[in-house]
Amino acid sequence: MEIQKASSTAKYARGERTREEIKRTALKLYALNGLDGVSAREISRAAGQKNVGSVNYYFSSQDSLISELVHDVASLLDKLHNQKLDELEASGGPNSIRDVVKILIQVPVIDLENSEMDEYSFRFVIMMLLNHRERMFTVMQGYDSGVRRCFAHIRRMVPDLPPALLRQRLMLAFIYVVTTGSAREAAREDPRAMKNLWGASYVQENLADTVVGMITTPPSPETLASLQAQDDTTAVG
Repeated sequence: MEIQKASSTAKYARGERTREEIKRTALKLYALNGLDGVSAREISRAAGQKNVGSVNYYFSSQDSLISELVHDVASLLDKLHNQKLDELEASGGPNSIRDVVKILIQVPVIDLENSEMDEYSFRFVIMMLLNHRERMFTVMQGYDSGVRRCFAHIRRMVPDLPPALLRQRLMLAFIYVVTTGSAREAAREDPRAMKNLWGASYVQENLADTVVGMITTPPSPETLASLQAQDDTTAVG
């Protein structure tokens, strides 16, 4: 009985290792080539599996594999955002919008090499946002508590900006941060970009400046007029 139990445990461990290798391989291939540019057969072969049906064996379908990858990336992002915000709040913060912004940019951009994120995670995220946005946001709605907490702090510190404009700016800032994180990953393969942009000692602070600016810059008369016109149209309708 003990021998059978040990054999079963070893088989399960091998299966889990194979499953994780397929996921890592699929994440990279999807990040580089998109969902439609990668077949289950290609994933199996790239993962070193002799059986080209390994994806279906371990995940039931390629669609289930994709859903699991989206879930994994979204849940880990949420965990990291919450951890950093917990640390900030425990020390009495946040005291400024910049404090919160640095959490939002730290996970995907600055701390990438020292985080739990796979190196292709953000290219995968941006590919999903660009080409499969509804699917990505459907999953992220269940794993966005960290971002929502950050946004709540920012709203509290920008009381004079019209809510509609602030909501839109937060959405734009989020897209900007994710895209920047993806560019940071891509730069790993470009020594010049790594040296000239990401190798600069002031890049984190300068990036924080741009995000804070996106959120806090006073709206122009043109923007306010457009907002008012939309409100008037909505009221009439």
